[in-house]
Amino acid sequence: KNYYRLSSASKKWLNRIDWYVLKRLALFNNKKRQRRNLHGHLEEVKKQTQYQLVCLAK
Repeated sequence: KNYYRLSSASKKWLNRIDWYVLKRLALFNNKKRQRRNLHGHLEEVKKQTQYQLVCLAK
């Protein structure tokens, strides 16, 4: 994180990486639970992984 945080523009890219990781985890979780709306339930995944994942951009 500190290596890539050299400029103020890097926060934008780190936020995109955070979003991508959460989106992929939500897809995996929904597929595992056989839900019809694969792109939904993102908030549920955020709550489940709140203390397990490190947010890159702050």
